[in-house]
Amino acid sequence: MNLPEYQYSSARDGLREIYEREGLLRFYKSTKVFLMTNTIYTAFLFQFYELLNYHFRDKPYSIFYTSPLSAFMAAIIVNPFEVVLTRYALVDTTKKKLVLSYLLKRLWQREGLSGFYKGFLA
Repeated sequence: MNLPEYQYSSARDGLREIYEREGLLRFYKSTKVFLMTNTIYTAFLFQFYELLNYHFRDKPYSIFYTSPLSAFMAAIIVNPFEVVLTRYALVDTTKKKLVLSYLLKRLWQREGLSGFYKGFLA
């Protein structure tokens, strides 16, 4: 991956340097992937929670295990999108064009399925 070689002394310095090198739109390049990821996560979280809540409705204190379990199940589905979002945000656009399909293909070829689940248990 083509990682940026930035060394920032502060967050303000980092924001200023990114703005100067890549422009204002660089701050919004991964917005599509971010919105898609959050929408999918919320949809699956709600569906899994409702399904588990219906299944365990008669059990006492079921909310204490249906909530974390539904979040875990949604995270399993969404983690590949989170990995892509992180990789998408790390591309130095001064050297390369940002193409989502190329990023996905390259991640699959270099790391396989396990590459999409990096950091899942962290």
